Amino acid sequence: MRTGLALSSAIFCCCLAACTQTETPPIEVTDAWVREPVPPLDKTAGYFQIHNNTQSPIVLQKASSPDARSIEFHETIRDGDMTRMRRISSLTIDPGEQAAFEPGGKHLMIFGFTEDESPVMITLLFESGTILDVPFELR
Repeated sequence: MRTGLALSSAIFCCCLAACTQTETPPIEVTDAWVREPVPPLDKTAGYFQIHNNTQSPIVLQKASSPDARSIEFHETIRDGDMTRMRRISSLTIDPGEQAAFEPGGKHLMIFGFTEDESPVMITLLFESGTILDVPFELR
């Protein structure tokens, strides 16, 4: 009898664990934040990690926000002692891969920024038509 009770308890625990697990989203954005601009400037940068959990490449094409005039994808490039930024028209992320938008690398260049409170809502648009509304922490 105890074996049956132990087995029933084990099955119940497994079912309970399965019910509480959350499914990984196809496209996952983490550590999203926007650098607070230095007044009187209205330009700033945004950073995040993006993970492609799908079986196909994804193409990030555009970003927008009601709190900005425009947002572009940029990349910092070092050439000897010189550092400059280059605009990126889109970014392809292969299946199972991730891309980092971080200081000194790829980033969102945000123009006409008007928000002064967290979170800053930024919409990411993909070639497939997928739209993600992402809250970015203001730091």
